[in-house]
Amino acid sequence: MEFEHGGYVQESNAQFIDFSSNVNPLPFPKGIRRLKERIFESVRPYPDPYMKELCEKVSSFHGLSKEEILFGNGSSELIYLSLFALKPRSVCIPAPTFSEYERASKAIGAEIERIELDENFLLPLSSIKDTEMLIFCHPNNPTGNYIIENRKDILRLNIRHFIIDEAFIEFSEDHEKRSFLSLIKEDKRIIVIRTFTKLFPLAGVRIGYMIAEKEVIERIKAFKPPWNVNGPAMVLASSFLEERGFVERTRKLVKKEREYLIKELKALGFKPYPSVTNFILFKLKEGQSSKVLRERLQSRGIMIRDCSNFSGLDERFVRIAVKTRKDNKRLIEALKEICLKY
Repeated sequence: MEFEHGGYVQESNAQFIDFSSNVNPLPFPKGIRRLKERIFESVRPYPDPYMKELCEKVSSFHGLSKEEILFGNGSSELIYLSLFALKPRSVCIPAPTFSEYERASKAIGAEIERIELDENFLLPLSSIKDTEMLIFCHPNNPTGNYIIENRKDILRLNIRHFIIDEAFIEFSEDHEKRSFLSLIKEDKRIIVIRTFTKLFPLAGVRIGYMIAEKEVIERIKAFKPPWNVNGPAMVLASSFLEERGFVERTRKLVKKEREYLIKELKALGFKPYPSVTNFILFKLKEGQSSKVLRERLQSRGIMIRDCSNFSGLDERFVRIAVKTRKDNKRLIEALKEICLKY
């Protein structure tokens, strides 16, 4: 079984190395591992519906007002809440990108306009016509890079709302300069979504947050169920925001290992695309199939993301996560062995 976020390794007893899921490969820092007692203590009472401690830390982390922040049960919930609250009749979505945007748009009956990225995986803004909302991933999944070169270019579009999913932006060295956070006060149409799933490896507890102008937050909050974020998630997220050293170690590791993987993939004759994230999209050689490669790697205990079901891609595209050198070398050695027999 395969999910949008990657493989589902629990269904097998084998010891898989999961390159299909783009989660931070570093082990939890010591400070986080010491939280067991606090986590258990947070289970008994109802979670704080106002999330005061976490809200204060996130507002301080980004230099924002607490009224501009809304937490959700993962960034996916926030995408759905935004669409249900804002009710756009039409939504523009790039292709290829994260499929949850389209699912959420279909859930409210919105007309969907797909705009294919150009050969450099950039979004042709001039092709966007008569739509009420633009949703895009910044940097984009699965392509690994920014699809808009100049942030302010989108502000010239006649669109009611922009939902910008920055799930992977903090892996990028220039994340502060490229983020849309600084433009929220300049343009009230902007909604930025962040997550604790990628840079902070908390996929299992489900927590993300949204940043937008106060009136937009209040409008979306009206659709939020009570206690949508659990106590352990709040404890872990709050503690991770204090782990600045962990963030810097992650960026250094990802940059070094991403460069290693790109070099090795090129040497094998594949075409890796530029990435600023913790994953790499690459194109297979003529005559090769992502499905076949996936099956052959899986038989060797390695999972990758077959990207043939992404709109705009085909059976020659594969996505891999950036992991530790030990795991990355095992992937490359397996690819070398497979290529000799392909």
